[in-house]
Amino acid sequence: MLWWCNLVSPVWRHSQQHSQTLDQGKGMNIDSYINIEQEQITRSRVLFHSIRFDLNQDILTKIKQAQETGHGLDISGELLSDLRHLALLDWENRLQSGLTFSTYYLPVDRAQALMRSVIALDGEILHQIKRDCLENPDFCCQIADAHY
Repeated sequence: MLWWCNLVSPVWRHSQQHSQTLDQGKGMNIDSYINIEQEQITRSRVLFHSIRFDLNQDILTKIKQAQETGHGLDISGELLSDLRHLALLDWENRLQSGLTFSTYYLPVDRAQALMRSVIALDGEILHQIKRDCLENPDFCCQIADAHY
């Protein structure tokens, strides 16, 4: 079976606003849908695991609306700073080998990612899509559009 999906890259930009609506020509802030998965291993050290996107039908609709109307997806300066740090350094301040981004659809399948991308510092990108997700191409395209 041939599977095709138009992947639209969202416009990411730094935002001071924390609005989740698309009014007055501003983008949609998505901080509340992004979680940095980490583990406290000592009092002073945290082990970074991945960046997790928690989505549901409402947020998928809002992201699609933002893409169709040319609005960007905004993240706060604080989260952007955290992501930059995680992109470069691991918990022992060594160079990071890459970042893992996982997308979950809530509340169903909370334990398993529907889509995962591993981005290495050398630019190599590995994408994984859960087989169950591929069984519904329209839904898979919605998840892929939001993930990318």
